Amino acid sequence: MTSSLLDAAAVNTIGKSNVAVRQTSCQNSSNCYPANLTAAGLTVPSDQISCGLQRQCICSGNCFILNGSICGYSKCGWYAPNSGTCNSLKKSQTTAFLLSLFVSSLGVANFYIGQNELGGAQLAIFILTIAVSYMMCCLPCCLFCGGKRSEVKGSIIFIGGVCFIVMTILLCSFAMVGWWIADLVIFAQNERLDGNGCALEKNL
Repeated sequence: MTSSLLDAAAVNTIGKSNVAVRQTSCQNSSNCYPANLTAAGLTVPSDQISCGLQRQCICSGNCFILNGSICGYSKCGWYAPNSGTCNSLKKSQTTAFLLSLFVSSLGVANFYIGQNELGGAQLAIFILTIAVSYMMCCLPCCLFCGGKRSEVKGSIIFIGGVCFIVMTILLCSFAMVGWWIADLVIFAQNERLDGNGCALEKNL
C-alpha cells in the first residue's frame, strides 16, 4: 500500500515536471508561435521566430517579442502571415532629426514619433513665449493710453510688469534653445523611443 502511494506520488511529480518543462522550453520553432498562428497551421521564417540551443524561444525582428515563454506580437512591426514578411512600423530617425532641426519649438519631431507629452510641452512653451512677447509690445501702449505718461513710467506696476515679461521671455527662450539642442543630440544618437516603446529606424 505504501509502495503504491509512493509510486503514484512519483508519477504525479514527474508529470508536473514534464508539464513545467513543456511550458518553459521549446522543441522546435512552432512551439514558440503566437496562438493564432499555431491554430491556423501557419509557419514563421526562422529569422523571426526560432528555438535556440538552450530550448528557449528566440523572437527576432520588428514583429515579434518574447511574451512569457513564447513569442507575441510587437507594436514595432506588422506581420503578414500569408507572405511571411514583417513590415516595420518604426519611425524614421532621419525624419525625426530633421523635424527637430527645423521646427523643434513646435514639438513636431516628438509628435511625429508619438511622444505627445513631450511635443505638447514644447508647443506650450512656444505659445507662452509668443503670448508674453505680444504682451511686451502691448503693455506699455495700454498703460500709456490709460493714464499720464509721467505717472505710469515710474510706477511700481509698470516696472514690475515689464521685468516679469522680460524674465518670462528670457526663461522661455533659454528653455526652447536648450530643448532644441538636447533633442538634436538625442535624435542624432537614436536614444529616444517612440510612443510604442520602439527604437527609431536607424538611417541617419
